[in-house]
Parts: sequence; structure tokens; C-alpha cells
Amino acid sequence: MKDNPCDIHQEKISALTDDGLPFPQALRDHVASCRECTAFARTCRESDGMLSAPLPSAGEDLRQRVLRLPSDRPARPRLPVAPLSAAAAILLAAAWWFTRPAPETPAIPPAAQSEAEEAAVEIAALKEDFGEALGHLAEPLSVFDSLARP
Repeated sequence: MKDNPCDIHQEKISALTDDGLPFPQALRDHVASCRECTAFARTCRESDGMLSAPLPSAGEDLRQRVLRLPSDRPARPRLPVAPLSAAAAILLAAAWWFTRPAPETPAIPPAAQSEAEEAAVEIAALKEDFGEALGHLAEPLSVFDSLARP
């Protein structure tokens, strides 16, 4: 559905009036020829003048009544104490939990330590034997390689 040309002009009138800018010549010509846009432009200018005018004074009596605290009721605390103290306790518990030292790993008992050392020595011996076996396998391969070549 196509917009009414006056709707488009009224949007321009509103934006230019809000920004305090003058109307272009084409818009002034349209406003002069259209009663609806003339009334809209007049309303925008009047409302802009009312909005920019200073507000009237409230008066000293109203100001004193607003600022005075009723004397028959005691002042209540602004923040509820129970939820705040519960939140503080939760935060303190979380801070303690995340900043506590990590538990120490238990020391290896001497008997298990000697077993681990024996296992390490045995693994080193197996590695050495495996290396020697590979060396012995390399000798026949070199002999076979020399026989296979003419």
C-alpha cells in the first residue's frame, strides 16, 4: 500500500521542527497549498514552543510537603538485611572454596617407591636388550642384501 503524500510531508515537517531547521522550498510550497499539512505544521510549532518553555514553579508549600518525612512512621531501612546477609555468606563461602590451597598428593610409601625403582631398572634393561636384538637382526639383513645384489 502506497503512503499518502501528506504523510511523507508530515514526517518531514515533524523532523525538521524537532531539529529546529527551516523547511525547504518544495515543502513550504506544499504546506501553503494543503490545509491538512498547514494545520499539522502549526501544531508542531506550537507543541515545540510549549515543550521548550520552562516548567512552572511548584511553589514552596508543595516542595516542603514532598521533602518532609511523615513523623508518625519511623524510617525503614532501604535495603532488606536478610537477603543481603545470605548473599554475602554465599559469596564468602564461594571465595573460600576457590581460593583454598589444593590438597597435597600423598607421598609414595618407601615399599612402593622401591618397587617403582625396580620396575624402572627392569624396563631400562629390556630396552637395552631390544636394542641389541635389533642390531643382530641388522647383520643378516646386510648379508642378505649383499647376496641379493649381482
